[in-house]
Amino acid sequence: MLAADAGGIGLAWDDAKDLWAEGGRAVITANENAADAIKLHADAGGSQTITLLNDEGTAVAENASAIQLRAAAGGISLNAGVSNDEALKIITDQGGGLMRMAAGKKMAFQKADETEMASISGGGVVSGSATMKAFGYAMEGTNSDNTQKLFTLAVVGGILTVTESAL
Repeated sequence: MLAADAGGIGLAWDDAKDLWAEGGRAVITANENAADAIKLHADAGGSQTITLLNDEGTAVAENASAIQLRAAAGGISLNAGVSNDEALKIITDQGGGLMRMAAGKKMAFQKADETEMASISGGGVVSGSATMKAFGYAMEGTNSDNTQKLFTLAVVGGILTVTESAL
């Protein structure tokens, strides 16, 4: 066990060499209540990438997917620092996808200036239009009368249309 009860621990190695740790599980726990409590930082040039890879897990359950991003008490933000049409991609090469919101809540698609382009509320109210590079998506929500609905999003002629149907 490596421990430092009164100070920090630093590891340094040659830039051309790798740090490799292998074993049963890897758990990193930060005990300081601070921003960036756990941070992976690539800081040597424009060709760097950060990859989270699970090449063995096949789980797709809601709380047990092969890769999960979970915030038990807060939100999750994805923020890309480029200004092109491919700044954020969500790709499912082998299947469909699901975006779900709580009853009475709203999902909005916004421009960079935060003006709303299109929105879907938990009550099934749809407003606005948007251009998307896609053929169709489906989102599940709960109506104001607590009946679950499936909202199918489709792009026809550059206009986002939403169809509501029972689950």
